[in-house]
Amino acid sequence: MIGVMYGTMLRNGGKVEPNREEWLLNATNKLKPLFEAIDYPLPGQVRVSCGWPSNRSQSSKNKVVGECWQREAAQDRVPQIFISPALYDSVEVLGVLVHELIHAMGIRGHKTDFKKVAILIGLEGKMTSTYPGERLKGKLIKITQDIGDYPHAKLEGRTKPKQSTRLLKAWCAECGYTVRVTRKWLEIAPPTCTTCDTEMESEW
Repeated sequence: MIGVMYGTMLRNGGKVEPNREEWLLNATNKLKPLFEAIDYPLPGQVRVSCGWPSNRSQSSKNKVVGECWQREAAQDRVPQIFISPALYDSVEVLGVLVHELIHAMGIRGHKTDFKKVAILIGLEGKMTSTYPGERLKGKLIKITQDIGDYPHAKLEGRTKPKQSTRLLKAWCAECGYTVRVTRKWLEIAPPTCTTCDTEMESEW
């Protein structure tokens, strides 16, 4: 067995369901025979979690949706895989998991060795951003039928509110006429009152 198939369960309306990590580990066990069939067995243990990849997880271009940390990076020498919480479609998640499991074998990069295994297992497309071919996709659909849908809702990630430029108040000490102006223009020069033709004061 790879990792632990089931541990603590969550209850939803009285129904016992696996959490995301349990689902991913269960899926990894289901994928194990596919790798054995092409003579590239998976490591004896792999940790799989839902979490943001360390780089470009929310990039507008070349967004990273999965990441594998090699066994050398882990204190217990167990490779660890993270699937982006931006993904929620079960088959898409499994496709990314297959990609990262190839790396978990100790295969770095996406060149000759990776490409050989990826093609054998049924991945297609650019090797840095593969997707399941029809043959593999059918097997992944069968796995989701066996273990259920990925128990996760898409996480949009950090959203930055649009920053509005704060306008500062400026006023005429003579007549009380007031205006709003940005700090940028106050740094250049204070405005002049259109009524009194005098330099206006400001809260800056």
